[in-house]
Amino acid sequence: MFQNMFQGIIESLPTDPEGVIITTLVAVGIGLGAITALLGALHSRPTMSMVMFALGTILGYLLPAWLGLQINRSIAIAVTGIAFGLIGFLLHRWCVAFALGTLVSGVAIVILYDQTNTSNVLVAEQSNQTNASVQQTIRDHWQTAAPPFRKLAPWIAPGAFVAAVVFSLALPKFGMAALYALGGTVLTLFSIGLGHASDKITWLDSLKNGPMTVAALGITMLMVGFLAQVGLVYRPVPKQPDGPEDKKRRTPDLE
Repeated sequence: MFQNMFQGIIESLPTDPEGVIITTLVAVGIGLGAITALLGALHSRPTMSMVMFALGTILGYLLPAWLGLQINRSIAIAVTGIAFGLIGFLLHRWCVAFALGTLVSGVAIVILYDQTNTSNVLVAEQSNQTNASVQQTIRDHWQTAAPPFRKLAPWIAPGAFVAAVVFSLALPKFGMAALYALGGTVLTLFSIGLGHASDKITWLDSLKNGPMTVAALGITMLMVGFLAQVGLVYRPVPKQPDGPEDKKRRTPDLE
């Protein structure tokens, strides 16, 4: 499903005969994904603030052109970046819930597509060019998807989103562990797939890229990461004096 997307990403990179850029991207992606899956929930509030800040800067860069507004791009980037960063810090619990809902919804759609579409021949014909944009690739997959997918997707996506948001708000620490375990797993699997799509990377050849291998690796990473982070966020805190500074230090991200 993602072969055209991977090829498009690789083709969009600067000329790199030695494969240094793609190798660095894949290695960093795998490493960052593994760390996120195992330890992300430990520092969730600053992590979410930085993620929201990055999202705000991207929106600040794109929105003026999309909306046709005559606004200085630097000012828009600064304002939206700071605003989103503050939202990520002050509304941390809600940001975690909505991030988990979005991620779970996306994963549910990918799994549904994979289970309902047995052939991508039409997609390959429409997206034959390796430099097709991500948006065009997604549009082609939707237009050529099997009828069951197009019928179920509008129900599966919002249902998964709402269920994940409610779960995260009801059990905040479990929600944090689930978000970072799933996010780290997705980033790792995506990086591995990108590495397999590149002919410059050979050190991943020993890891098969078949659907069963990917599923087994993903489930294992998800379970190990979730259990590890639940253990970390629920670890017992040593009893300390009840001074104001000590209380402040012991206050978890969600409280």
